[in-house]
Amino acid sequence: MGKAALLGKGYCHRAGRAVRANIVAAAVSGVLIRGVRVGVVRRVRLGASCAAAVSKLFGAFPESATARLVIVDAGIATKGQFAAATARDARVGRLRRNCKVWCAPPPPNGKRGRNPIHGPVLHPGRDLPEVAPDEDLTFPGEAGPVRLRRWKEVHWEGYHQTSVDVLRVDDPNYKEPLLVGTTAGELTTEELWQAYPHRWPVETLFYIGAETTATSIPRAWTEHAVERRIGLGLLSGSLLEAIAVMSEGLAMGPWDKKPQPSAGRLANHLEIHIENLSALALEGVQARNYRKNPEAAQAQNLQLKKAT
Repeated sequence: MGKAALLGKGYCHRAGRAVRANIVAAAVSGVLIRGVRVGVVRRVRLGASCAAAVSKLFGAFPESATARLVIVDAGIATKGQFAAATARDARVGRLRRNCKVWCAPPPPNGKRGRNPIHGPVLHPGRDLPEVAPDEDLTFPGEAGPVRLRRWKEVHWEGYHQTSVDVLRVDDPNYKEPLLVGTTAGELTTEELWQAYPHRWPVETLFYIGAETTATSIPRAWTEHAVERRIGLGLLSGSLLEAIAVMSEGLAMGPWDKKPQPSAGRLANHLEIHIENLSALALEGVQARNYRKNPEAAQAQNLQLKKAT
């Protein structure tokens, strides 16, 4: 995680060199608006790596009066995130394809000695897993049948007290299988398969923030300013998406026969009519993009001196 964070660099014209990018973790609540799932930003935290940003975010989680399902998608869900899950805050996250887990140990046989804490080893991402799945289902998909295999109550080494269910999804649309783990063992295989794709409203928020509110090009450089500006950009992006879902689709041109309601189309529409909106919002206020500082010393002679 730490070394991968160094790869996120971009050229800064003001600094005149490549600078490290800001790695952001966002806590987003999924809500249904007119049958469309929309992400609403709740918390934003920055970190030097993905793991550090997600760790800060989990530390700032508000208490919930009801049980909730937290879907982690910071690249790969870590073992510590699953170990920190409780009955009220269950976890769902993507696992590495080469992950290794252990099945539940066999029941005590009554013999002397310490009972084993591990069962057979399992590599769920291999072509031929060592252990037969507890459930093996097939559903029709766009490119062909989708196979779902589930192993129940497995654990990692060193985390034998945390039982996790692993779901393997073999979709013909993808070359590699998808591995999803969860601590919510009460979820059915169909519910678990449908829960993980709900991360898409979270991922689209970062695209909306970068394109519509320019979070990819910060104008401030202090730590608090960068964090607040990126958080405001993600919040405004979620509001644009929520407003777009409530409205009709906006066509981008005469060629757009079936426009879909999206935040990008709404932002483009607002940009076209920005003069009318600014006149309404700034009624009685002189519009300018700077702030006067009357206390600053004003230079009297602004002419350049002649070269000797």
